[in-house]
Amino acid sequence: MRVRLTRTVRFTLRPRDLSGSSTDAPRDNTFASWPPPTGLGPWYEIDVHVEGEPDPGTGYLMGIQEIDQLTRAIALPILEEAFREAPHTRPSALLERIGRALENELGELLHSLCWKLTPRQSLAWRRRTKPNSTPEGAKTMTANHGPA
Repeated sequence: MRVRLTRTVRFTLRPRDLSGSSTDAPRDNTFASWPPPTGLGPWYEIDVHVEGEPDPGTGYLMGIQEIDQLTRAIALPILEEAFREAPHTRPSALLERIGRALENELGELLHSLCWKLTPRQSLAWRRRTKPNSTPEGAKTMTANHGPA
């Protein structure tokens, strides 16, 4: 029985992070956001959809902390580099890089990503369906993700 797990990973690109200094904030409450916001800075959510057969012994597909750590380890450096060195990079190109890097780590477990750029606009990315096929790539979607 295949199951799908969706995890929303939240993070902030802080001005201090964009200047190249390290993030020293504790990682106690990753539900809220890590790195946590301080002052002004972009705040994002990426929905990570994984799909597969759960482990028969535990009943789990994979741990949500693993999804959080892996997504942040991949997405934060890509986005920080873009903000510092190429601020006019198309978000769809950045999501494509994030998706391919996560696909390299998770393989067939990764189903798709949804990067919420604003409360009303998001980008979707879907993993290749066959090993040698072209990825579907990032597509812009306008959606209402909450109250106006």
